[in-house]
Amino acid sequence: MSRNLPKYKSKASRFEYCCVRGFYVFPLMIIGGLAMIGVLIMTSIFGLINFFTILFAGQRNETYYDWILKRTQWTAHVNMYLAGATDERPACTPC
Repeated sequence: MSRNLPKYKSKASRFEYCCVRGFYVFPLMIIGGLAMIGVLIMTSIFGLINFFTILFAGQRNETYYDWILKRTQWTAHVNMYLAGATDERPACTPC
């Protein structure tokens, strides 16, 4: 039995894991942390608007939904990078 498995990517080297990731985390935490406050506020507002739109109109606003989805994915990517679960660097800001 042969399976079609995706190609294996080599893991990051110790240099990248310790030094490069260490230097990349600081701007990510500072810039991303400040951006995250605004993102959290906007996501809450858009989520509330979308809730009432779905409640009364029966359909969601795709613009707000896409915005919330992208920001949630960015947050998950940053958290996984900071936890060391992925080697792919996220963008510094969610925009």
